[in-house]
Amino acid sequence: MNFLKKKIKIKLFKKKLKTNLLINKKNLLIDKKNKIIYAIICNKNNKKIIKKLAKKINYKPIMFHAYDINHNFVYLIKIIMNIGSNFAIVALDSIPNIKEKNILINQLIKNNKEIIEINLKQMKKISGNILEILSKDKEKKIVMLESAYNSLNYKQIKKLSKYGDLISININNIKITNKGKIYNII
Repeated sequence: MNFLKKKIKIKLFKKKLKTNLLINKKNLLIDKKNKIIYAIICNKNNKKIIKKLAKKINYKPIMFHAYDINHNFVYLIKIIMNIGSNFAIVALDSIPNIKEKNILINQLIKNNKEIIEINLKQMKKISGNILEILSKDKEKKIVMLESAYNSLNYKQIKKLSKYGDLISININNIKITNKGKIYNII
């Protein structure tokens, strides 16, 4: 079940918390190092609830509304953005509210993240859904879907490559839905 329900324990960073909140985990992106919760404001996440959660775990909430290329509401944050140790990939054009966009940008800059911007067409190819991992040899790898890699331009690939070896995964036999189901396998 994707929802955190009444009085369940949320295990975040070896810290247990009892909460009465209802939040969809897929709508949150958590930066442990900087104690930030990035969240899309939607019918599945509202500002008040996100603020309560952030306060309970002593994190700063960065919240915004987001829309896709067809002006449909987006609620899965990993479709729009993800963060690595020194970079953030984000579809800034998906955030129409200038104030919300600037808050996000300023927080990423404050946290020393190089912003690698993707456009809405690239977002549709799930280019915001990347994952930085460490190999057995402690080498950084940037993992993404092949469709995401193929949608990136030379400059974006060059920027990402500074932070680890790029690995693209071909998953032709899995259907990508507009609900973002594919991100669960990465």
